[in-house]
Order: sequence, then C-alpha cells, then structure tokens
Amino acid sequence: MGVMNFRDEEYPDNILKDMREYVELTDRQLISDKPHFIKEFIDFENGNKINRKKFELSFGGFNTYHRSNNKKPEIGANNEIKGVYVLAELVGDSPTILNVGISQTILRRFYQHTCGKKHNQSTFGFYMALHKHKEQGKIHIGKREAFPYDDYRDDCLNTIRNLRFAIVPIENNFELYMAEIYLACHYKAHWNTFETH
Repeated sequence: MGVMNFRDEEYPDNILKDMREYVELTDRQLISDKPHFIKEFIDFENGNKINRKKFELSFGGFNTYHRSNNKKPEIGANNEIKGVYVLAELVGDSPTILNVGISQTILRRFYQHTCGKKHNQSTFGFYMALHKHKEQGKIHIGKREAFPYDDYRDDCLNTIRNLRFAIVPIENNFELYMAEIYLACHYKAHWNTFETH
C-alpha cells in the first residue's frame, strides 16, 4: 500500500500510465462494432428511468456497486457505477467526443442528462441550450435559472439520448478527477469547461 491522505485514500503511483490505459479502454468501447447508446437503456414506460436491469445484463463485467437507498436499503444492489463517462457522436467513421464527465452514480447521471427537467440537472444540456439561444441571435444576461431552458430542453436531451458512450469504472478519487480532465483534453471534448463556480 502506498502513501495515504488523511481519509486513508491512496495517492496513485503512476497516474499518467493509468490515464493512457483509460484512453485505450474508452477507444475500444467507442469504436466497437456494437457501441452502446444511452437511449438503449432508457425505459420510457417506467418514468423515463435508466433501465438498470438491462444495463447490468449488457455490462456484466463492470464494477458495479451497491448504492444505498435510505427508504429501501434492500433495493439497489449492484446497480451503480463510479467512474468517468465519455459521450460521443459518430462523424464519418470515427466518434467525436462531445462531453466527458465523472460521477459516483453514472446511471443516475445518465438519467439526469437525458430526462432531467431542470437546467441544473444536465450542465451539458444547459450549455447546448445556451448555444442554440445564441445561434438565434439572442443574448441571455442574468442568472442561470432565469434562462428559458424549457424552450430548448427536449431537443437538447434528445440529442444526448442518441449519443454513444464509454464508461471507465474508477474507484480512486484522485484518478477519477484527473481522468475527467485528462480525457477531456485528450479528446478535445467540445462541451467541457472547467470554469469554477
């Protein structure tokens, strides 16, 4: 075991090697003959939730973990993934990376990205909406919650639903945060920004 911080989290020894491996894993998923699209796992008959059972079957080898549910602690075994996700669209024969994100709960994040009704549930969707607004010659000055997100939401979320994705499960928090920046820079992800709030 290596050097730990005050919370007994281990500092990675060879983080750049890990990052290169994450790129290779991402590439393999995105250029696969059978890539996955978020819309495959959306269950529109069940409140637009991500269909976790279908997801588990398709990603049986992924390192899923138990996400506790305060109301029903027995629910949720092996139904979440902590790590980095990459969203891409196919341009010609190769995927173009649009967005890289991290989450302790990637499946819940996919739900927010594709079915969320509020501007703060999908920063990706919000930035797309803001861009569409600007393309129409409109300027939004003011708070984010005052932006007319409803005017663009359905179109933006539908675009995200049709993107292919890759997931890299990562447990170590240092690696997780580094991976988001590394992959976003490696792929020149168009919709990423690391501006602080």
